[in-house]
Amino acid sequence: MAVGDERTLTKPTANKMRVGEYFGEISLIYSCKTTARITARKYCNFATLTKKIFGEVCMQFTGIQDAIQQNIYKYNDKLIRFIRKGLLKIPYFEKCKP
Repeated sequence: MAVGDERTLTKPTANKMRVGEYFGEISLIYSCKTTARITARKYCNFATLTKKIFGEVCMQFTGIQDAIQQNIYKYNDKLIRFIRKGLLKIPYFEKCKP
């Protein structure tokens, strides 16, 4: 988000976006479907980035894709926590505690 007030993401776990934040990076990096939608409550500016342009940006600014991927691993997603908790109950995965 470039300009504006905080916005609410309309997805199962609604979040508020602030200036400088972004979403859809998982889709760009891993070529999967974007699951979030955004609804503005007031005026704001948003930009979109195609996969092609994202690739060009990554070529020009080496390391940006790695930095975004590292940030993705830090997400505190409820579904990921649920899956991880369930997997750790399986004896085979007990030794894989984070």
